[in-house]
Amino acid sequence: MKWKNGATRKHRLLALDDQFYRATWELVESDHDLEVSSQISTIKLQSVTDKNHTLISWEADYSADVSGDYINNEKKFFSENLQDIKKNLKQ
Repeated sequence: MKWKNGATRKHRLLALDDQFYRATWELVESDHDLEVSSQISTIKLQSVTDKNHTLISWEADYSADVSGDYINNEKKFFSENLQDIKKNLKQ
């Protein structure tokens, strides 16, 4: 997967849950050095109103060797990507 910031990462799908609207994947490989040896991410969709609105949450679990800077950068990337998803869903 090529991200907006130019980074290329390879992921392995661990779970795709149609009943609970979530997907989980593991980071397998990256084209640049990362500050973490393991990362598992999950996106969840939840209905929040009777007006056809959806809450999208994106979370990640990291190995113990992760740095605080890496987590902060990932939070920023998650937020940017969620904004892109929101923008594209409105079209």
